[in-house]
Amino acid sequence: MIPKKLKTYFSSTFVFAFLVVVAAFGCTPKSQPKKQTANPNASKEESKSMEIVSQSAIDRQKSKVTVDKLSNGISYIHYAVPESDLYSVQLTVGSGYSSQPKDQKAIGELMWSVGGKGSKDFPREKLRQWKEKYSIETGCGEAVEQSTCALTGATDFWQEGLDVFSDVVLNPAFDPKDFDLEKKQMVAAIESTPQDPEGYVNDVVNKIFYPKDHLFYSDYEQRLEQLKTLDIKSLQEYHKKVVHAGNLQITYVGNLSSGDVKLALEKKFGGLGAGQAQAREVPAPAFDAKNYYAFEHRDLPNAYIRIKTNSPGRDTLDSMRASFAMSILSDKLWDVLRTKRSLTYSVHAYSIPFTTGLAVMSVSTAKPKESIEAMDEVISEFKSKVLSKAEVDEYKPKFATTYFMRQETNGSIAGTIASNYFYHKNLDRVFDYPTILGSITPEDVHRLANEILKNFRVGVIYHKDKMKREWVDSFVKKHM
Repeated sequence: MIPKKLKTYFSSTFVFAFLVVVAAFGCTPKSQPKKQTANPNASKEESKSMEIVSQSAIDRQKSKVTVDKLSNGISYIHYAVPESDLYSVQLTVGSGYSSQPKDQKAIGELMWSVGGKGSKDFPREKLRQWKEKYSIETGCGEAVEQSTCALTGATDFWQEGLDVFSDVVLNPAFDPKDFDLEKKQMVAAIESTPQDPEGYVNDVVNKIFYPKDHLFYSDYEQRLEQLKTLDIKSLQEYHKKVVHAGNLQITYVGNLSSGDVKLALEKKFGGLGAGQAQAREVPAPAFDAKNYYAFEHRDLPNAYIRIKTNSPGRDTLDSMRASFAMSILSDKLWDVLRTKRSLTYSVHAYSIPFTTGLAVMSVSTAKPKESIEAMDEVISEFKSKVLSKAEVDEYKPKFATTYFMRQETNGSIAGTIASNYFYHKNLDRVFDYPTILGSITPEDVHRLANEILKNFRVGVIYHKDKMKREWVDSFVKKHM
């Protein structure tokens, strides 16, 4: 039976989303500016940054955060949500896909998948029963630059949740039955990768975007080959390598006090030995003017096109500005390709702020020539024209709302805090976000459009008789 407390799961929604309309924070959204023509003689008042949230509202959110360490050095971040009856914990492991050797690119995903199915004290069936009885949700997974294990439950059953979570993380059983099942499922999933051209085109473009020795490089054939060689012993060794005090941080979001949570975490994780944190020197992939196009023949009605280029990395404030600029471009591409010309039902542009960032544009279309030409028109205008301040400010509430709508639950709040602390070792970016967003100028957008939207690498999946390389050549060379 689900505890009554779970009915309040969304009671804390928008607690962290102080950029949206949240009366509880004593702030209201600023009205969107009316469209107007840019005025080169604008007054100082007109040129001020757009205030999206008051500083007092931001300060109140800062006061809810406590940053501390366990006795063995594990970073511990506590975010207080007094009105919530639920809690979420995110344990961040500083090792992801990019941390692995070239010949072990499949090991992390399999290790976390098998390890999460049961532990020494909580084998699979007991784990299932325990989670059902106390309405606990747990799970582990691997990302590009980090791995995470998450725990969510009702505060009334905090100790029961922590008991099972800590044992699964620290003492995974690696049961042979779980291993065989998870490995077979993972093999089947990887083998089916080419069957989804919209996803598989990412593998196609990656073959020319990343050098084969780059930390981010991957293709499904490589992972499939490596996966088949893995055994339980290799998973146990990898777990020992990455799960140590020097490689972990723990984030808690809920209504328990920071001191009580720290004491409980200390009992479970404080005895974990130290180890060496893994370095993350990730170079930006270089553009090769002789190798910017990858094509795979398929007899399909639509062409699947993915374009990648370099973008500011997460360590720079420009990574935030780049995300905003690419969101404007995405809207403009949609307006032209979908709304005005009906060339596609799917066109997107966005940036991904890893340690070294990348910008992505994707389109699926039955008219690749016309679509590439239309994208070229939109991108060329975006790079040549400086938007008005009114137009840039008009995008800000929409962008902010989209971003912070993702911060509705304690779990998503924990994820945002954990990710920012993992990369920056502080939470300045979290709380400075409204100020940075409000201060973005038309000149920032124009500058980043010209810095990012060049040296494209293009991957295409389509019928060979319906696609001509010259369309891509003309597009890429114009933006070198």
